[in-house]
Amino acid sequence: GYALTDKALDKLLLSLFVTYADKYIAGKIPASWEPFMCNKQGSVVVFLDSFMNNVQCRDRYAALASYAAGKLQAETALTALGAEAVVQLDAFIDCDKVIIQWLVEHLLLEDLSACLDGKSIKEICELRSKMHFADKTRAQYALCASAYELIRNVRYQPEQGFNNILEKYLHEDWQVDYWYRQFYTAYDSLKNASGFGKLQQLIENIYSNIYLGKLLPAWNEDAVQTAAQKQAPLQRDFYSRYIKNERDRIVVIISDALRYEVAKQLEQKLQHEERCKEEKLEVQLALPPSYTALGMAALLPHEQLAMDEGCRVLVDGRRCASLDEREKLLQAANSASLCLQFDELKKMKRDELRSAFANKQVVYIYHNQIDARGDAAKTEDEVFVACQEAVDELYTMLCRLPVSASIVKFIVTADHGFIYQRHVVSENEKIPVNGNNAMVNHRFVIGEAPQGNGPGAISLGTVLANDDARYVSYPRGAQIFKTAGGGTSYVHGGSSPQEMVVPVLCVKMDRGHVETKQAEIKLHTLLKKITSKDVNLIFVQTEPVSETVKAASYKLSFVDRNNKPVSNECLLTADSADSDVSQRMVTARFSFINTEYDSHASYYLVMKDADTDIERLRQEFVIDMPFMGNFGFDF
Repeated sequence: GYALTDKALDKLLLSLFVTYADKYIAGKIPASWEPFMCNKQGSVVVFLDSFMNNVQCRDRYAALASYAAGKLQAETALTALGAEAVVQLDAFIDCDKVIIQWLVEHLLLEDLSACLDGKSIKEICELRSKMHFADKTRAQYALCASAYELIRNVRYQPEQGFNNILEKYLHEDWQVDYWYRQFYTAYDSLKNASGFGKLQQLIENIYSNIYLGKLLPAWNEDAVQTAAQKQAPLQRDFYSRYIKNERDRIVVIISDALRYEVAKQLEQKLQHEERCKEEKLEVQLALPPSYTALGMAALLPHEQLAMDEGCRVLVDGRRCASLDEREKLLQAANSASLCLQFDELKKMKRDELRSAFANKQVVYIYHNQIDARGDAAKTEDEVFVACQEAVDELYTMLCRLPVSASIVKFIVTADHGFIYQRHVVSENEKIPVNGNNAMVNHRFVIGEAPQGNGPGAISLGTVLANDDARYVSYPRGAQIFKTAGGGTSYVHGGSSPQEMVVPVLCVKMDRGHVETKQAEIKLHTLLKKITSKDVNLIFVQTEPVSETVKAASYKLSFVDRNNKPVSNECLLTADSADSDVSQRMVTARFSFINTEYDSHASYYLVMKDADTDIERLRQEFVIDMPFMGNFGFDF
C-alpha cells in the first residue's frame, strides 16, 4: 500500500508512522503528512502495534519513532493539532508532551472538569500511564494525577469539634497527606522538573496554607483537652491494651515516624496479599511532645513515665534509650520477651530467625527508615522516598516471618508521625523562644508556660500522667520554633493529626500457602460478527482483585484458522479492586489487516496470558467485509 513513487526506505518508515497516526488522531492529520498515507491502514496498524509491544523490539521501536518524529516535525505538528486530537495516539512521545502541557495548563486554572475525548484529567493520566512510552512518562502523569487530587481541596474547610475533625481525618483528610507525598515522589524523580514549577507552587500553597493552615488551628482548639483525649486511646496505654493479656506469640514492629497515611498504604497493600488473613488499622494519640524518646518509652510496659531535669525519659525510674535497656524493661513484664533491630533481622537466614524467635512470646522489632532520613538536614527531602521504602520493607517482613519463623500475629505501630512541607521557612517565620526552658525543639518547648495568646500548651504532668509541673508548648499551626540545628521541612513533636495520630495496624498472617487465582476477563459484547475494519469490544473483569484474586494481564487478537494474525494485539490488565462490575469493564479497539475475508470461514478471538503466553480463550467469529481487499489489483 506504499503510495510514493520514490521507493526510499526512510520514506517507507515515515509512511508507516503517518498511516498509524491517522488511525488514532481525531480529525485530519497535518497536510504535510498526507502524501505518506498508505492505503492498507489495517495492515500497518497491526504491524506497528506488534512492533511497539514486542519486548525485544521496544528500544529499537523508540529509536525509529524518534527518527520519524524528527523528520515529520511531529512535536510542532501535534501541538498544532491539540491534545484532544492526539489523546489516543501513542506512536510518538511527542503526543505525551502535548497532553502533559494541556494537563498542566488546566490544573493551573484549577479546572477539574476539563476533559479530553470524554475522559477526566485523572482518567487521562491513567490511560496514558499504560501506553507505550509509559516508562518515560509515568512520573509526569503520576504528578498530574496527584495534583488533581490535591486541587480538589482548594476550598478545604475543616470540621468543627475535635471528635469530628479526628473522624474526618481518619476517613478522608489523610488522603491529602498521601497525595502530597505522591506528588513530591513523582516531582523529585524527574530529571527536569522546570515545566512543573508553577504547578508545584500551587500545590505547596494548597497543602501548606489552605489544608494545614486551616486544619491545624481547628485541631488545636481543644486537641490537648481532657475530653479530646478520650476520643481515641492514648499511646501510653499501648502495652496494657494490646500486649499484656495476649496469650499468643506476637511481634510488634515499631517503625519510627510511620504516620497514619503511610500505614494506610501498607494496610491496602496487605489487603491484596493472599497470606494475610486479617488486617485492622486502629489509632492511638501521642500527646505533645510527639518525638522519639517519649514515643518509644510510651510503647513499653510501665507503671509510670517520667522526665528528669535533663529531659531524659524514664520508664519506672529506669533509662530506656538503648535496645538493651528496652529489652530489660520488656523482660521485667514478660520474661519471654526480645528486642531486635529490623536491619539485623533482614540479614538473618531462616535457621537464625527460627533460633531468635524460639520460646519468645513478645518481640519488639525497631525499624528506622523514615525518621533516619527525615531527621538529617541533608536528606530530609528524601523522606517521602523513605516512606515508600518503609512500606515495601514492612510488607516483605510481614510476608517472610510466617514462613521462616512461624510468626502469624503482628502489630505495626510508631512512636510518632511527622509534618513535611517543601516550603523553605525563613527566619522571620519562626516563633521566637523566651524564658527558662529545659528543651527546645522545632515543634515543641519544655519549660515554663507560654505567655499570651501565642503557642498552645499542655502540662507535662498531663502527658506523663504524673505531677510534673513543667509545660510543653507547641505551635497552634504548622510553624516551627526558632532553634539551631536540623532541617525545617521535616519536623515532629508538636500538635497536629499528622504527628499525633499514631497507627496501630493489627495483622494476622497464614503460615501456609493460600490458593489464589488470576483475575479473569470475559467478552461482554454480544457481537459475534465483524463487519468493519475497526471494532470496539467490551470486556469485563469477572471478579475484583482481592486476597485470593490476583491482578493479571492478557493479550488479545484475532487470528484465522491457521493462527495467522488478522488484527492488532490489545493488552488488557485486570487489576480493578472495585466491587461495582460496571467499573470493571474495559474497551479494546481492534483494527483488521487489509486482505480478503471469507464470510464462510472461521476466525477466532484469542486471549493469552501476557506473562506465560498460554492461551486462555478462543472464541469463534464471522468476518464479513467484502470490500477489504484490493479487487485483485495488488500494485
